[in-house]
Amino acid sequence: MKFYVAGKWQDRYAVRWLQEQLRRMGGEITVDWTTHDYGPNGVLATPEQLRQIALEDEEGVRQADAVVGVLLSDYNYKGVWVEFGIALALHKFVYTVGEAGDSCMFMNHPRICKFRTMEDFLKHVDGALHPW
Repeated sequence: MKFYVAGKWQDRYAVRWLQEQLRRMGGEITVDWTTHDYGPNGVLATPEQLRQIALEDEEGVRQADAVVGVLLSDYNYKGVWVEFGIALALHKFVYTVGEAGDSCMFMNHPRICKFRTMEDFLKHVDGALHPW
């Protein structure tokens, strides 16, 4: 199963950890945005670099079977909502970990499945990847 794991730059280490767990379980990560070079203060030097990353991340969502959002802290999430929107428009399932995004109306969409913790999500995925 292919995953795109979305999140906030400040939570990139948690995203990396989750991606590694998914790989260990036999999953594939379509794009690891946590390795992008955003430059000083998380901002790239040129708009062209930002465009390229946006297109790469969009393609990562398109290639994924499911999108996972890591929503652990009460951040002003931006890109995550776009990535979720792309996934929902493509009729993909979206999984969320954490409750920080619960105030968004679309978090009640029927193709969004919410988990409180990464461990709860991984148990669910393990059952889907290894049903025996």
